Amino acid sequence: MVEIVGLISGGKDSIYNLIECVRNGHKIVALANLKPPKTNQSEELDSFMYQTVGNNLIEIIAKECLELPLYQIEINGTAISKETDSYDADLEVNSKDEVEDLYNLLKLVKENHPNVKGVSCGAILSTYQRIRVENCCSRLNLTSYSYLWNRNQDELLREMIDCKIEAIIIKVASMGLIAEKHLLKSINQLYPTLYSLNQKFGVHICGEGGEYESIVIDCPLYKKRINIDQYKTIIHSDDAFSQVAYTSISKYSTTEKSHQQINQDSIYLNSNYLNRNLVNLKNFNENLLIPTLISSTSNTTNEQKNNYNHLESNLNIEYSLNLIKNKNFFNLSSTTIKSNNNNNNIGELLDKTLLNISNKLKENSLSIDQILYVNLYISDMNDFSIVNQYYYKYFKNNPASRACIQIPLSKDDKTKFLIDCIGAIEKKTNLHVQSISNWAPACIGPYSQANQYKGFTFLAGQISMIPNNLDLIKYSEDLTFINNKNKNNNNINNQLEIEIQQILLNTYNLLDCLNINFSNVIQSTIFVSNEIDSTMFKNIVNYLKQFFIDNDYINNDNDNSADLIQIFKIPNLPKYSTIEILFTFFKEPEIFQNQLTYDNIDQYEEIKKNNTNSMKLEINDNSILKVSNSNSFIHSQFNNLKSDIKIEDYIDQLFLEIQSILNQTKKSIIYIKFYYLISFDINNLIELLKTLDNKNNNNNQEIGQQQYIKLSSFIPILDSIDHNQLSCQIFIN
Repeated sequence: MVEIVGLISGGKDSIYNLIECVRNGHKIVALANLKPPKTNQSEELDSFMYQTVGNNLIEIIAKECLELPLYQIEINGTAISKETDSYDADLEVNSKDEVEDLYNLLKLVKENHPNVKGVSCGAILSTYQRIRVENCCSRLNLTSYSYLWNRNQDELLREMIDCKIEAIIIKVASMGLIAEKHLLKSINQLYPTLYSLNQKFGVHICGEGGEYESIVIDCPLYKKRINIDQYKTIIHSDDAFSQVAYTSISKYSTTEKSHQQINQDSIYLNSNYLNRNLVNLKNFNENLLIPTLISSTSNTTNEQKNNYNHLESNLNIEYSLNLIKNKNFFNLSSTTIKSNNNNNNIGELLDKTLLNISNKLKENSLSIDQILYVNLYISDMNDFSIVNQYYYKYFKNNPASRACIQIPLSKDDKTKFLIDCIGAIEKKTNLHVQSISNWAPACIGPYSQANQYKGFTFLAGQISMIPNNLDLIKYSEDLTFINNKNKNNNNINNQLEIEIQQILLNTYNLLDCLNINFSNVIQSTIFVSNEIDSTMFKNIVNYLKQFFIDNDYINNDNDNSADLIQIFKIPNLPKYSTIEILFTFFKEPEIFQNQLTYDNIDQYEEIKKNNTNSMKLEINDNSILKVSNSNSFIHSQFNNLKSDIKIEDYIDQLFLEIQSILNQTKKSIIYIKFYYLISFDINNLIELLKTLDNKNNNNNQEIGQQQYIKLSSFIPILDSIDHNQLSCQIFIN
């Protein structure tokens, strides 16, 4: 239970979000509102952030209807910062922005209610509004609770009506809405009109485009109902196509609700009234074809599983800070600062490492804000919260996406973590939602859900968190859509299956916001915890492939995206989940016809051609080299248990084939990741790469310009599919 202050305008969205907070077990302890200054002659204030029409009812809503303390201050600022996707409070020019009024208001509430940890916000679609509320919250160590965020507006409005939200329209500003006809009508009465306008003209059915504003006169939270006794209509703009008008309420009263009515209304506040995540999972199963995870017969004992935890990497390397870049991307291969003794705090070591990274980027006219993706590997998942505290210092605004996992680093080597990252040379965009919602999980660390650049989408590692509380989903017998499919699965595999489904649902919702879908996936990396038996690896990979194929995301024989899936076992994952999936997507950037000139049209067609021809090459009898449809990711694996091939021959052939691909696509390597079994002699591989680098340099070959050892990160794992000793992932651009 979290103590929450409710930001209210009196409108349906802010009030219904209070109800959602109560349903989720939180306690509303105070209300906060920004009102127009007394010097303002009109109730209607030109604000990008706040509804001010009907503001004179706020006090009665707080004190009589909700019986909660109200904090109000005047809006003194204006919308100075008008960027949709960012707000920087540190800029001096923004000191007079209207957002700072919100910050001061929340600060006032926190001073009077020090136990308040959350802020209720009714944002549905406005990124501008959500980002600014989140900014104020982060500065005050508060969390935004925006349960309406990105909801389907038609579904949401009907749900409000069904839940006895009696909201009346007090402002109209849209084609098809007329003051004389529609002001003071309830959302229930107006729903058919709003639905019709939505179908004909794309009008936002919840008024998210400013089409109308409302005031709630009754709802299940209210102890009293509001009566509108006297009012007048103010015509703000009498445009022939879109009249702007509002109702000025000059006299009102309240009516006490009976105990019986209050008890009847309380059903809509019950946490079990809408088990939204369960409903969303059921709908996901009904709307898409979801495969069944087949169990494998395991011969692995619990004792064998537990023995994995005592194994460590034999890697022996002196880490340096290697920055590689081309015209589009830069890469920093895995680096760390080793502890001098066992008492070194991992947070302090990470702090020094990130400072070194920041300085290295500055030396090359780059910044940490340009990083797209960070892989953070730690030796103990119990350090996760400490790591985040220090990590946050460097990734505050528009942070990189991130995956954080536990790997079997060598304790003797005194390596507590590894970190590698990839960044953008030019401007990137990102999706960074910090609000708790019913849509997709908020970021539990200082990272973004996604970063997009040059057609690529780098999605943060996905675990099976339930969006509205960030708990991991747990298997239960109530999940009939799992039980009815496969009654032979054991509990661990049932848990694994429901986690995969939650990950796919969360990812599906994220992709919808990013204007891409699963057909754009170009590679997937799966990490599973030690709890999952290795005999399940192929079944997990096949499950994901089948999901892509059954839902027509993979729809032709030449599409290798479903083949570019790697799976690795590691000791632990965040929140001790059983599985985490890292998806990478590519969608050809849109170039409008009027942007194509004789100078760039040939180049555009060549790029398009190179990004659609997929390749699948055989290195030897033991290993297939797979290349994504975007010709950006290369996967390969080595297992000398299946053939007599030597690692030296494998590496030589691997990079010969890669060089051939680079020549065809006119690209260069951005990074190389080697995932190796802890029993594998990784130090031998490192020496081979050094030898290959020296050989290429001595031969004065073009490839010698790229030092493989500087491009490479070496990640120890417990197991992989077919027990491959070495798996390789290469990103080229």
